[in-house]
Amino acid sequence: MSDVRTNGSEMPVVLRTTNLWNPMFAAIRHAVSLSLVMVLVACSTNATTPALPPVEETGFQGPRAVQIAGYDGHAMEPFVTRDGQYLLFNNRNDPAELTDLHIARRTSDSTFVYVGPLAAANSTVLDGVPAGSSDGTVYFVSLRSYAATYATIHRTVLTGTSASTPTLVPGVSTIGGGMLDFDVDVAADGRTLTVARGRFTGSALPAVADLVLYAAAANGNGFVVSPASAAVYAAVNTGALEYAPATSADGLTLSFTRWDTANGQPPALWIATRSTTSAPWGPPARIRGPVAVVEAGSWSPDARTLYYHAFVNDRYVIQRLVR
Repeated sequence: MSDVRTNGSEMPVVLRTTNLWNPMFAAIRHAVSLSLVMVLVACSTNATTPALPPVEETGFQGPRAVQIAGYDGHAMEPFVTRDGQYLLFNNRNDPAELTDLHIARRTSDSTFVYVGPLAAANSTVLDGVPAGSSDGTVYFVSLRSYAATYATIHRTVLTGTSASTPTLVPGVSTIGGGMLDFDVDVAADGRTLTVARGRFTGSALPAVADLVLYAAAANGNGFVVSPASAAVYAAVNTGALEYAPATSADGLTLSFTRWDTANGQPPALWIATRSTTSAPWGPPARIRGPVAVVEAGSWSPDARTLYYHAFVNDRYVIQRLVR
């Protein structure tokens, strides 16, 4: 059962796994505070509808541990840069630990050396969920301007281990009314974005969460919703919560997280493929291997390793699967 508490103002808060939804809910409700605490909760076992056994992808080995030498905090939402040299991630959102972007340098597939916060990109509110294109542009979620714009997707340019001053991505916004973009992925060529868009109706969990495709605007400045969005994700979006998209460098493999709350299933990693970059994604399969709470995949440049975060011994850590 979910652990329901209050945040001091008698607003019910469902304490759960994913690092963004509680502060996202607060942003919609109050348009300010990001002080909600993220902790692990048991997913509900009260299934309301029978669930068919999912198709499983069995071609992965693991989980295998990932070490970030010199860093001992929570590590979530990994992204391995398209050149394979760096790991970007965010820490946990907590009143004593503001959620920021961090960077580590790769020494092997399983070991990274911590460099520090991605200082120029961070603000006094939540900044997280990094993803990047091959030219070094990093997209991420920040609540710094949501109250005024209903937009959360920002971008910065990564040069080595330093980031430029971030800017809001033109064209990627909701109309408010409880709608909010809380995850982002970008194609390696930078021509398309995928956001996870949730509709919040008074709970810390969104009532709906689906993937939405954006295409580069004709004027080269920002993005517009792709007319093919619904068709591209028709086999992926369901009545469950779909979020945390990650495409491989060739654009032919998609990892995402599905949380089937109606049937009491915990968050799980899923995979879908397609034959060309303009084709819809095929029917997805749940990745066999990681158990309990696992979210937010990120591909290595050769798409043989899938990095993700897991909740292990009261701590969020990065793990990987290999195929």
